[in-house]
Amino acid sequence: RTSTSRGDDTGAREESPAAPTDPALLAGSWLLIVLTAAAWSPACWYNMEKGGFFMDDAMIRRNPNVYEPLDWRRLMRTDYWGLEMFEEGVWTHKSFRPLAVLTFRLNYAWHTFDSSGFHIANILAHALCSFLLGLFGRSSMQLPASWATLLAALFWAHPVHTENVLYIVGRADPLCLALILTAALLYGPCIHGQVCLLGAVVRLLVSVVLLIAAGLCKETGF
Repeated sequence: RTSTSRGDDTGAREESPAAPTDPALLAGSWLLIVLTAAAWSPACWYNMEKGGFFMDDAMIRRNPNVYEPLDWRRLMRTDYWGLEMFEEGVWTHKSFRPLAVLTFRLNYAWHTFDSSGFHIANILAHALCSFLLGLFGRSSMQLPASWATLLAALFWAHPVHTENVLYIVGRADPLCLALILTAALLYGPCIHGQVCLLGAVVRLLVSVVLLIAAGLCKETGF
């Protein structure tokens, strides 16, 4: 015979404690973040005009959407390289990424090509993705703070991202990912029933807009 009722057992049940933060893991993650920042840092002094436009980056200089007066119609009918997509006999990459092109335009308007600003913007975009991924791990995946930091650190340091960071045209990838992660973080509380119905609808609509914007940075966003 049990000495307590079922209701008493339910009331006495305690929530499982959150996994403790591992100080050593947290310190190692931050060390990795700092060392990787030091590895990325030379790009912050690479002047596009003086150093030259490497491989696909040369297409930025040829894209009239970057440096000529803004023509929305032209932006909507040209590809990532500024080539016409609907003219017969004209080769086109068929990569429609107008929002990414607009970020190049902002760079050019701010400091022209005679600057390292294009590279700095890429590094900042990659840093933003790393932060958002760590935040996603913490809030949506319920990882302990130390493991969420390690997740962000590994993404920040992984060499697979080298091309996306150091090629200016690779910016489309971190822009797309940042918008997808923001949409996921915004909609996440709805899955756990943490917002009211109206709030969930608003979050859903904003998340859809963010996903469309991600697709306009790179096709994989769709």
